[in-house]
Amino acid sequence: MSELRPYQEQALSGIREVFAKGTKKVLLHLATGGGKTHIFCTVLKGAHKKGRKAIMVVRGRKLVDQASKRLDREGVPHGVYMAGHKKFNASLPIQVCSIDTLVSRGARPEADIVVIDEAHYATSPSYVKFMALYPNAYVLPVTATPYTSKGLRHIAETVVKPIRVAELIEQGYLAPPRYFSRSLPDLKGVRSSTGKDGKDFVQAQLSAIMENSPLMGDIAKHWLEKAKGRPTVAFCCSVKHSIAVKDSLLEQGIRAAHVDANSSDEERQHYIDQLEAGELDVLCNCGILCTGVDIPKASCIILARPTKSLNLHIQQMGRGTRMAPGKNDFIVLDHAGNVLRHGFITDEHEANLDEYKEKEETAKRVTKTCEECYAVFEGKECPECGNTNLAKTRSYASVDGNLEELSPEDLDPVSIRIKELKKVRKDKGYKRGWLYHRIKEEFGEIIAEQQFPKREVPWWINRGS
Repeated sequence: MSELRPYQEQALSGIREVFAKGTKKVLLHLATGGGKTHIFCTVLKGAHKKGRKAIMVVRGRKLVDQASKRLDREGVPHGVYMAGHKKFNASLPIQVCSIDTLVSRGARPEADIVVIDEAHYATSPSYVKFMALYPNAYVLPVTATPYTSKGLRHIAETVVKPIRVAELIEQGYLAPPRYFSRSLPDLKGVRSSTGKDGKDFVQAQLSAIMENSPLMGDIAKHWLEKAKGRPTVAFCCSVKHSIAVKDSLLEQGIRAAHVDANSSDEERQHYIDQLEAGELDVLCNCGILCTGVDIPKASCIILARPTKSLNLHIQQMGRGTRMAPGKNDFIVLDHAGNVLRHGFITDEHEANLDEYKEKEETAKRVTKTCEECYAVFEGKECPECGNTNLAKTRSYASVDGNLEELSPEDLDPVSIRIKELKKVRKDKGYKRGWLYHRIKEEFGEIIAEQQFPKREVPWWINRGS
């Protein structure tokens, strides 16, 4: 097993310290590419040396196989708790398990330590029920995106976060990103639903919009302008949409392929190998290359799927953060407006184990879109082309949740409070004079008169109505 990086050592020390104090459930929060696998493999290897039993829990056969291969690479002896699997050996003290198999069969392998990979998926009733069977075990869930609406308290009592994304980039462990975004697709009328990644757009309606969106035709053009020669992963909103994007790329002479949940493991790996070898330009997919996949040479991410999910947004961009020989950065071509909705990958948020909600307080931040090259950035000059013509300025709220595009008025605390008072007046049926005097009481006469200009101040205000 290779040596741990300083922040990985810090993470292990923090986890052990929490366990030593009697807290048995601690979540490791570490960015994609930061080496979560190396850390929990070290934990499992240490458990094996001490003769302790441990299970690593993931969701689905494919993630079981991926986890087993990771443990093999790190030299951790283990079995796979799945009937018919070539590594099935229930007698070994370390087991890799699928939560679905365990729950469906009512199985409960003995464990002093429970490791949960991709812990942001561990919110289902089956996970909650299963974890209740291990009240005395030490639990180590790991994830880059602990932003779940249902909360993670059943698997974690505290969080260890050894380093932030910006620090990983500054120290050369992750590739620095560059962002390009041109316009937002019109998603009016597309409903929302709750799925494994949290609240998001209804896929069927989203697919219908994107398949007919003019943005789809721009993907090839912008890739040729901004990312030609970069191994690229494209995230699309449906199988049909992914195939359509692939076809549009092929029409422009770009070597492209498509994979989805129905693609065999061999086919999927074949295209990933081709991408890494420079034999493929763009690999389009629908929902399968977001987690549990390492493509270090990927230096361009195409976002062609609008999403309301902060988790999914971060996971998609995270496919480009890993370093590789000759790779100095990665590009995000945002055709879906996700960077404008959620922000940059360095706009990091804190975990809330009980329930992830937006904070009431918002901090004003401004991102700008260059008129010349459509780079998205913060500052007075475009870092890509040096342009200072920054007419396209958008204001956003920086919150511990989704970043929604807001107007300057929406970001002003005074305006927000006045809107609240107007709503109270409407709901309670109060007269306009009540609103005037409340605004005057809270913010002063000048602000009140701005809301009721003198020429519009009616006689009843002066009477104190």
